[in-house]
Amino acid sequence: MSKIGDQIAAVLRDFEEDYEKFETGNHSAGVRARKALMEIKKLADAGRKEIANRYEKPKVAGESTEKKE
Repeated sequence: MSKIGDQIAAVLRDFEEDYEKFETGNHSAGVRARKALMEIKKLADAGRKEIANRYEKPKVAGESTEKKE
């Protein structure tokens, strides 16, 4: 798995633990679970950018990015 994938998996495990504690009434675990979800969102965005960058074509010298009409 990629570095970002490993990070997401680790944060997800933490989220699952804290969410279970929250379900039994632990308010602090709910705060940690929300924080973990935000971290997963950030990592997912970074992963999407990493994947998109792999699809971009390299620019050829002398080629213009402007549309021709």
